[in-house]
This record gives sequence, C-alpha cells and structure tokens, in this order.
Amino acid sequence: MANPTLQYHTLTPSDEDVLKYLANNLTLCLQHRNTDGTIDLDGVREYMRKARKAKILDNYRDHIKRLDGKDKRYYIRLKDKSRSEGRYTIKANTEDELLEKVFLWHLENVEKVKEPTLVSIFPEFLEYKRRTTWSESTVVRNMSIWKNYYEGTAIITVPIRSIRLKMLQEWAYGLIAEHDMTQKEYGNVSTWMKQMFEYAAMEEIISKNPYPMLKITNRNVFRQPELKADENKVLSPDKELALYKECLERFESSYYPIHQLLPLGIIMLFQLGLRPSEMIALRYEDVNGDEIVIRRYYSDKADRIIENRTKAGHGFRRILLTSLAQNLIALARKRQEEAGIEDPVYIFMMNDQFKSFYDRLRKTFPGLCKKIGIPQNTPYAGRRTFISSLIDAQVNIKTIQKYVGHKDAKTTLNNYCFDRSEREERARQLENARVQLPIPSAV
Repeated sequence: MANPTLQYHTLTPSDEDVLKYLANNLTLCLQHRNTDGTIDLDGVREYMRKARKAKILDNYRDHIKRLDGKDKRYYIRLKDKSRSEGRYTIKANTEDELLEKVFLWHLENVEKVKEPTLVSIFPEFLEYKRRTTWSESTVVRNMSIWKNYYEGTAIITVPIRSIRLKMLQEWAYGLIAEHDMTQKEYGNVSTWMKQMFEYAAMEEIISKNPYPMLKITNRNVFRQPELKADENKVLSPDKELALYKECLERFESSYYPIHQLLPLGIIMLFQLGLRPSEMIALRYEDVNGDEIVIRRYYSDKADRIIENRTKAGHGFRRILLTSLAQNLIALARKRQEEAGIEDPVYIFMMNDQFKSFYDRLRKTFPGLCKKIGIPQNTPYAGRRTFISSLIDAQVNIKTIQKYVGHKDAKTTLNNYCFDRSEREERARQLENARVQLPIPSAV
C-alpha cells in the first residue's frame, strides 16, 4: 500500500511558501494570530495542507461507486499503466476511508512521479553549467564522474525534497567505502552532489539545502595516498634554467611556425607567476614602466578574452617586471615587427588564434618536461615555482599574495609553497640539521 510518510514530504509547505500564501490571504492572518500578535505559521501550514488535500480529492469524488449485492463497500477504478489491465481498483467500507486510500495512492503514484529527483533535473542542470561555468573539457571530465559514481545509484532517484542529512551521510560514507577513495577523490566526486543541491535551491525546488551540513568527521575512512614529491610540482633552479634554455632555442629556431612566441610565454609564466589564461591575454598597453597590470584573461570555455576581469575574481593586480621579463617583452615585439605585424596588441600572440595557442601550450609543456629530464607537469608549474622561489627569498607574504591574486595569504602558503631544492641537497640539509654520533661502521 502507499507510504503515508509521503504526505509530509509532498504537502508540507516551507516557511517561504506560507508567507507568500498569507500575503494573498489576509483573513488567515487574523484567524491564526497569536495573543502576542505573531502569526501561527504551523497553523497556517496545516490549513494549507488540508486545503491542498481537499483540492486533490475533488478530482476523484465523482468517480466513487458502491458495489451491488451483499458487498456494499465503496470502490474506485484508477488509471494505472503499471497494471496489466491498465486500471487499479481501491475498495473501502466507508467513503471517507476510501478517499484516504485514494489520497495516499495519489501521493505515491502521481505526486511522487512529479517530484524532482537528481536524475530528473540532471539535463537542465548540465545545460545550466554549460552556459555559466563549465568548459567542454570540464563537462567531459564531470560526465565521466557522473557515469562512474552516480548513474544507477539509489539516491539520484529519491525526491530531492525527501533527502535529509542522514541519507546524505549514509551515501557519502558508502561511496568512500565502495570505491576506497582518498579525501581528494571524494571531494572531486561529491562536487556533483554539492552543485546539484545548490542548483535545486536556486530553482526553489527545495527551501533549505542540507548539503552544507554534510561533514566527514572520521578522516580515517579515506584511503591515504602516497604524496608526490615536490619536484613533481615545482622546478629546481637548475631545472628552471634548463627549461629557459630549451625555450630560447625553440624561439630562435621558430620551432612553432604558427605560435612562434609560445616559448617566450612559457618563460614568462615562471617569471611573473601568471596563470596560462592570463599570459595569453597580456597586452603591451598593460606595461607601465617596470610593472605590468593583470586585468583580463582568456576563457577557454567561451573562446574569447574576458575584459576587466581576473581569473579568480579578486581584482586587478600589479606585478613588478624582472629584467628577464622586460627582455622577453622586447624580444616578442622584435619578432612581431620582423613578421610585419604593425602595432601588435597582444604581447605573445602572432595572430588571433587564442584557442589554438592555449591548446598548444597545454600539449607542449609535458614534452618540455621530458626533454629536460623532470616529471611531466602542467604550465601551472610556473606559478608554483614563482611563488615558492619568492618564499625562499623571504619576500613578504602579503606582497606575494598580491602578485599572484590570492584572496588571502593562507592560500599562498598552504597550496603553493614547495621545496625547490634537489633531493641530494635535502639529504645534506637533513644530515647537517641532526645531532651526529660516531659509531663503528657495520661494514
């Protein structure tokens, strides 16, 4: 038989719904006014619930009949495609009892079908993210997460308004255990759940989002990953110099016929700690004496330059130009002039093929790493190396934060501070830092 608890989830109005209802039914304010002048919202909520129930049952009353003969029970035949005969008959001793059964049937077979679930809002949610946030590469990556971790699971078929914190906790801990996840892997996968609940709240499918209350308090449930060495994140001074030399060789030989200035742009990533999307969008007009202003970026998703915006949204920022950075700008200008480009606008662009330049940069960098004998990395190694080198040089942390456009210094220290020394140097430092005790050799 139908589940009576559906009545609560389906027909209980939120506080916001109650207030809107009161705004259009002022007489209810007087009827449900407390002695202290406040309004009994629970009383109004119960009134709304009963009114809606009555409205639902009005659609069924005229279809109620009574059996002939000895059996005088009331009955109704309802359309139900899940039944072989296409109908479902409900019987009861009294008309009121029958109406109650019909009401519960309606909730389970009609209201429940209409109740939005994660899987039912999935298409519109995906389209929304495509329009507002996600690039196509992000869509592809996240679709893989959806197929591997969400499709076919029970929670995506549950009415969103019925999902409570306890259910979310059971889902989260079950997900971690089933896939033996690290904390980072769980974070990547659970982003789907978080963002879909945010979307449901934005679309007013739910009045309160339970997801922010979901906390994994037992960190031991996560698989502990082997941490990558710092040389997988940043370049040592020797490797950075080797990278510069390789880039200059490629620049001088026009290694990239279409994007000849790409090697210079790669060096600039390391000199100024820029994001790749910011380096592409640099203009000569951004240079002001010995500093440069970061005021725009290239959007891979939109395939266009976003003006008067920075990637992280923390405002324009000014970075002092190193002597090498100034020389890179001069070299780029000279090459553009040699190619007959009059009054070039963008420092590292020979044409307006921004997407091609961006894609070539991402594909080129791992090959450069292999060439100079370091683990494969991404162009963001330049940003991490820049920040780590400034920390090593004891540059004021607030100054570094402003250079790289972080919201606060904690982000700079916690996520971008790496040891740039070679392994041998770290071993020597450890040896010198510890107390020594001469003991006989075991050999």
